[in-house]
Amino acid sequence: MQTLADVIRALRNEVAMALDDGQALPSGCRWEAQRVLATVDFAVVSTPGDIGELSPRFVVAGGGTGGHSLQIEFAVGRSPLREVPDCTPAVPVAVAVPTPVRPLSDADAEAAVGVLSGLFGAPGFDSSARATVFREALEPLSEPALERLIGSLGEAAETGDPEVDRAKHLIRRVLASGPGPVKEGSACLQALFRQHAPGELVGLVADRWKTQLDWLG
Repeated sequence: MQTLADVIRALRNEVAMALDDGQALPSGCRWEAQRVLATVDFAVVSTPGDIGELSPRFVVAGGGTGGHSLQIEFAVGRSPLREVPDCTPAVPVAVAVPTPVRPLSDADAEAAVGVLSGLFGAPGFDSSARATVFREALEPLSEPALERLIGSLGEAAETGDPEVDRAKHLIRRVLASGPGPVKEGSACLQALFRQHAPGELVGLVADRWKTQLDWLG
């Protein structure tokens, strides 16, 4: 029978691997566990020690027959932080390591269209107005401004950067006028932006939603 220590180590590794796949759900949003709770049944057996004395040994028991139960709660850690060099070291600054961005495959594009349809409405004349405002909000932004926008989308408060605040205001207005709540829509957009390059997503919106003039023509 396996020892309790071996099983806990193996369980910890399995949990870490299961939560590290980084795959998006069909809706395009991510499911993130906060805690993982596991219960292990074990038995205490005695084995001869080096000098003939009996020493306790903890082994995992199957079928709940061990007589003892151990409940373990794993707290799921987040991305490590790294320090950013600064000329004022007395006030350290840290940023989260960004999630790698992958190219937008055909399957990714269809999943993204599903998510965006929940924010703008399905591609068509009415929803194209929201999609156009969305594109116009993002297209002028530099890469650093895009990063600030993505990080602040979930908060209504201004960032102090007029360019970013204008884009955020427009996007939140689009979300408020769409089918779903602003908070959930912001979270889904953040998940999309962290999976795929914003430029690709803007191009996808332009291709599928077009403009109202395109639909009239």
